[in-house]
Amino acid sequence: MKTRFKLKKLTLATLLAAPITAFAGSPMNVDDAGILDHKSCHVEAWVDNYSKANEIWVAPACNFNGHWELGFALGRANFDDADDFNLYGLNAKTMLTEQDGWAVALSLGVVFADKIEQDQAVYTLVAPITFNLLNDQLDLHLNVGLSRDQIQEKDFALWGIGTEYHFTDSVRGYVEAFGNTESGDLEERGYQFGAAFNVTDKWQLDISYGDSLKDANNETNYVRLGFVYETASWLK
Repeated sequence: MKTRFKLKKLTLATLLAAPITAFAGSPMNVDDAGILDHKSCHVEAWVDNYSKANEIWVAPACNFNGHWELGFALGRANFDDADDFNLYGLNAKTMLTEQDGWAVALSLGVVFADKIEQDQAVYTLVAPITFNLLNDQLDLHLNVGLSRDQIQEKDFALWGIGTEYHFTDSVRGYVEAFGNTESGDLEERGYQFGAAFNVTDKWQLDISYGDSLKDANNETNYVRLGFVYETASWLK
């Protein structure tokens, strides 16, 4: 899951410590096993609104060679009672195998901020697994992975599970849970649910609500608004 979800009071350290992947993409935090089509691109953008803070992200990605989806992300974290800062991310994702009804991918990512030293970042390696069920009406996503947090000087195991139900060709709902295996103050567990709407064949809008499963309070819950624009024309 992405850097966008914070489970404790928002600080720079906990903000960078929470991802499943560096930025799985709007609207879900749990990543799926799909990648963009060859020579196609998309742009994702979203805003997470907390009671005392908000995050704004823009994340374009492209598949140049048919095998690897490459992306970067630019983020801005704004606080009512702390200094604002910028976030940056890089991500690479490839399909390991695609079979009838299921697929496995591999995602590599790094996230860092302008308020910390360059060699202090959060690195992630995640395997997204997706199963297509009920004649492709229900998608089940599983994430397992590892994270190296150079800020906390900690290694984490990561997990996530999410489902998407396709009500129609243009409307789907989703629910997910995710976290890490660390104990104590560094433990992260959260959930999110929402809906996504395909406005056209290129535009998607989404809205969701999320919070912590560990120490929920009025600073950890958020509302997310996002959109995705996808095109296959830029590289052709």
